[in-house]
Amino acid sequence: MHGLVTCADRQLRKQKDRVDHEKRFNDVMERHRQRIYLLEAERREVLEQPASELDEWETRRRKAAVKVQAHWRGLVQRRKLREQGKQPEAELREKVGSNLRVPHLLLYLLVLAPRLNSAAGKEVPPLPAKMPS
Repeated sequence: MHGLVTCADRQLRKQKDRVDHEKRFNDVMERHRQRIYLLEAERREVLEQPASELDEWETRRRKAAVKVQAHWRGLVQRRKLREQGKQPEAELREKVGSNLRVPHLLLYLLVLAPRLNSAAGKEVPPLPAKMPS
């Protein structure tokens, strides 16, 4: 009678499944309690710091966020220009007369910003003929 499953076998299997389920649930809850404990400890640590340190940290965080956002906007703008078939770095190199790779900030200041300003109806200063050495 190897192929027959008895009622007792089914009940034993259900009980084993219940025990396994409880064990998995308890493991998940223990990991959750540990995470909550760490978050609470971190919160208490932050609350114990003097306000001046938090202000300095907030200032550094904002500066970092501004820098990241500026790089992201530059990347998006360059992608849009490439999709339109324009290569702003090559145009800038031609205007500046240099074969060196132009830093992105310089690229933005000399090529992209004037285009954005002219699109916004602002007066755009002309590009220099040669970059100062």
